[in-house]
Amino acid sequence: MAAINARELVSQTEPIGHWTSCVLMQGEEPYFLDKLSDFLDERWLDPAAKDFNQTVLYGKETNAEQILSAAKLFPFMSDRRLVLVKEAQQMPDKEWDKLLPYFQNPLDSTLLVMVSRGKNLDRRKKAFKTLEQKGRIVQSDPLKDHQLSGWLDQMIQAKGYRISPLSKALLMDYIGNQLSMMDAEIEKLVLNLKAGEQIELEHIEKYVGISREYNVFELQDALGQEDAAKAYRLALHLGQNPKASQFSLPMCVGTLYAFFQKISLIHESGHLQPQALANLLGIHPYFVQSYHRYAKHYSPGRIRRCIRILLDYDLKAKGLGQGGHLGEADLTQELVMAILYTGSTKAIDRQSTT
Repeated sequence: MAAINARELVSQTEPIGHWTSCVLMQGEEPYFLDKLSDFLDERWLDPAAKDFNQTVLYGKETNAEQILSAAKLFPFMSDRRLVLVKEAQQMPDKEWDKLLPYFQNPLDSTLLVMVSRGKNLDRRKKAFKTLEQKGRIVQSDPLKDHQLSGWLDQMIQAKGYRISPLSKALLMDYIGNQLSMMDAEIEKLVLNLKAGEQIELEHIEKYVGISREYNVFELQDALGQEDAAKAYRLALHLGQNPKASQFSLPMCVGTLYAFFQKISLIHESGHLQPQALANLLGIHPYFVQSYHRYAKHYSPGRIRRCIRILLDYDLKAKGLGQGGHLGEADLTQELVMAILYTGSTKAIDRQSTT
């Protein structure tokens, strides 16, 4: 049986309806697994039936005998029973092997859910093959960069709110694919806004703590437009006030690396329509024209040199290589100047693109 996509399951009103048998929920993205586990824990059984018919165990603290004992109980004053084993990735292989007979012939009235959070069960193991054939596999993989925008829209709309393109871009640049953190910050925002209100930059600055004026999003825009004065001013402020700006050089390097990759895709994409290009870049269509402007300043050859610079400063940020003894403030300013300086070598650009 094909694995069920955890992300798609979470988006459903009743993600796990009247399932019985055995389920393995696994994957490297814990966010969707946590959402499904919370749903099961809180809502799969009627509140009056939970005390007698729900057992929650943890992989590090349990063994196969305890799981089997709970799974083989018949429901009391209910037609179904739930056994939820969280952190199942911490269970030794020998304990999984002891569960094989039950996986092959489970009790119809029990839903046994094994949650392997942040890790996939080895597909070669008998336990996995048996669960794949006799039960269900729910797979939770990390979102790809181009999927993040759509997921964020869906999550905010589900809460009954909207978000401006600039606000969305700022959150994505700062939080990226850390879905649990993104969900927590969005929840913080909606708790302080009126129902249906649009999330704006001032809300993010006030409730999340990301400055709408001094942030990496503004820095990459200044670099993209070759606005040296603004870029240097931002680098100076961010480097000297990292806590106030929620800034770190490694985070900055990662954001700028993704930024230059997007500009590179502009050069490679030909003449795609704005919506198709936005989907390719994983950005809101509002920003497509900005990236076209950036591409005029950064040829493929210049982009390659910028990426080499970023890799160099990633090492320096970790205390390695020449200049690793400098602080983040000095390194941030050096990085910005190095990127801007690549624009003075036009001849190399022409050679590298011919």
